[in-house]
Amino acid sequence: MTIRHSHPPSPPDGSGLLRRYASGLLADLGVPASPPGAADREHPAERWAASGLMALTGRPDQTPVVCPIPLASCADACLDAFRAVSGRAILPQVTGVIPDRAAELDGASAQAIAALQHFGEFLSTLSPGQPTSFAIGKEYFDYILAHEHFFDFDADSLLKIGETLLTETIAAHEEIKKHLDSTGNSPDSPVFIPASISRQDVIDYYNWEIETVKDFVIANNLISIPEDIGSCEVMETPVFLRGVVGSIAYEPPGPFDRASTGYFYIPPIPEELSPEGREYYYKRMYNRGFRGSVVHEAYPGHHLQLQLAARIDSDIRRWQMNNALIEGWALYSEQMAYEAGLYEDNLAAYGRVLGGVIFRAVRIVVDVKLHTGEFSYDQAVAWMGETLKADSSDIPWIKREVLRYTADPGQPMSYLMGKRAILELKDEVRTREGDDFDLRSFHDRLLSEGSIPIPLIREKMLK
Repeated sequence: MTIRHSHPPSPPDGSGLLRRYASGLLADLGVPASPPGAADREHPAERWAASGLMALTGRPDQTPVVCPIPLASCADACLDAFRAVSGRAILPQVTGVIPDRAAELDGASAQAIAALQHFGEFLSTLSPGQPTSFAIGKEYFDYILAHEHFFDFDADSLLKIGETLLTETIAAHEEIKKHLDSTGNSPDSPVFIPASISRQDVIDYYNWEIETVKDFVIANNLISIPEDIGSCEVMETPVFLRGVVGSIAYEPPGPFDRASTGYFYIPPIPEELSPEGREYYYKRMYNRGFRGSVVHEAYPGHHLQLQLAARIDSDIRRWQMNNALIEGWALYSEQMAYEAGLYEDNLAAYGRVLGGVIFRAVRIVVDVKLHTGEFSYDQAVAWMGETLKADSSDIPWIKREVLRYTADPGQPMSYLMGKRAILELKDEVRTREGDDFDLRSFHDRLLSEGSIPIPLIREKMLK
């Protein structure tokens, strides 16, 4: 998952993001802003969080606008996200950054919470629409495929591709699982757990894994990494983002930012680990379980790809954020790293790669069926839970996923279809170049064009 915006990057403690959030919220609510020239006001996008928040909630004296997505789920999601952003739990952290404005911030937060409560009351007066009222229809979905991504297939063909990929990948995944179970090499095999593992040990491992995978990419000539590439730093997800970032996420610097550090958000780690926590984190370190996430989010995935895209001379190109290229590259990177030997002969690691493909194939099916009216929100949640063999604790997460899909047609399918387009292009270039084909050169050329639709890159590479 990537968080995309153009505000300045935050320092490792998250204080910069909190400062920008607080300043923007105060300004939007009519509280005088920080004095001109203050360090945290060097970039106008410092108000990104507050501006987006107020656009969502509306002010107390304005009529909110309601999106055509499942009403109850929309209200729950808005309330959960807003409580994480502006609830009283965050105030001590924010006021610790700007203590001289604590009273103003407290008052502004109260006004914003009242605005959302007003919004919730307004939602409660509405009658739910049709179960598929969010659906954009096949014609519009086909338009997105053709004009946003430049794909040459329609929604019907996309659905068949997704269903075929899902069936094939589930079968391959089951074969690997049977083999691991029969050899006693299951990832669930017993492991001795030491008595002492600290929170810092876990963070140190995460940072070590990023550098280790980066070194692997360089040593195996997978893609060129400039020596002055910005760093990718691990930090716990800031409090105000925890309502919208449930697991891991990568936050890049904006394409025109002066600084180039990217931040790899991880779920908060308790200061004192329980026995269960020690077992979970030790197994994660022992099995190098963070590798797959690093490949997708950092090297050679999002961090590297977006850093390279931000170096392109064309301002127009630097603004482009085609999701099939961005997410397709990150998913492609997972398979590419396995084939290059990152996991050695660890078949369980390839099982995890296939598990990621299954999830993305499920997204294709749900994306198409939601927006062509074949699935209601509830039907999509039920089918996704059944297909992924989710237990009851996973259902709230699946509901949030499906809610997002209702509001962003074409985005869920972009992961696997982007990867598929890259694989097809690689095969075409390899066939054309024969013995002269070089994998690193192919990757360098692919990412040198920025985050634009893959078919446009294909036209240039095959001219």
